[in-house]
Amino acid sequence: MALKIVALTLSALMVLPVCSFSFFALIFGNIGHNTVVQTVESPNGKYYAQVIDSDQGALGGDTLVDVYKKGGINVILFKIEPKPQRVYWGNWGEFRDMQVRWKDDKCLIINSAEYEIE
Repeated sequence: MALKIVALTLSALMVLPVCSFSFFALIFGNIGHNTVVQTVESPNGKYYAQVIDSDQGALGGDTLVDVYKKGGINVILFKIEPKPQRVYWGNWGEFRDMQVRWKDDKCLIINSAEYEIE
């Protein structure tokens, strides 16, 4: 009998955090929103850079630049691609005045600063 009471108590204690987390995820789950505002392809076409506006509502946000390598493996329902390289992380709204261009196949220039691509 004591074992049943302990098991029920522990089960109830485990259900409370799960229900609380589900409630908060439902209410506050869509705070952040990423929007690709610009895509720039490298001269040889192997890479492309995406300027991303990461809006987090009242929390502010960021401007991100990720470089992706083209290619990957096509599976029936999805595509497996290499992980992007984040080359720039700045203040929210910077994308409006940002100048992004490729110097060559391995060097991206963002607002006159050079970033090497691995």
